[in-house]
Amino acid sequence: MLLPLPDNACNLCGRRAKAEAVPATARSKTCTGLCVKGGLGPRDYAIESALLQELGQRPLGTTWMLEEVLAGQVSFADTPQSERARNAARRLAARGQLEVLQDGSVIRDGNDSDGPIEVRLPRA
Repeated sequence: MLLPLPDNACNLCGRRAKAEAVPATARSKTCTGLCVKGGLGPRDYAIESALLQELGQRPLGTTWMLEEVLAGQVSFADTPQSERARNAARRLAARGQLEVLQDGSVIRDGNDSDGPIEVRLPRA
């Protein structure tokens, strides 16, 4: 089950929204003009669901490269698809449904993740 995003998270990419960077009508929903123009579609929700389902079938507490978890679901050679998967992971992390890691450390703010990311279900 997908939970709602916190008020300060971008609806599209899951990053912390910067209110001053977007029009007042979109404030607290998106972080940049690019995200204002974008939108979530069925494919985005399917990636989120697949990510949660795949992680749910793996040993609890184990960390996986995002590419491994979504192999067969998303083409990581295709940059827009790769970014769509990263955005899905960030949205789930903003909701508290998974943790995003880089170099073994949990990334608390999705704005700080360049390069390969790892994901895992949150530790209770």
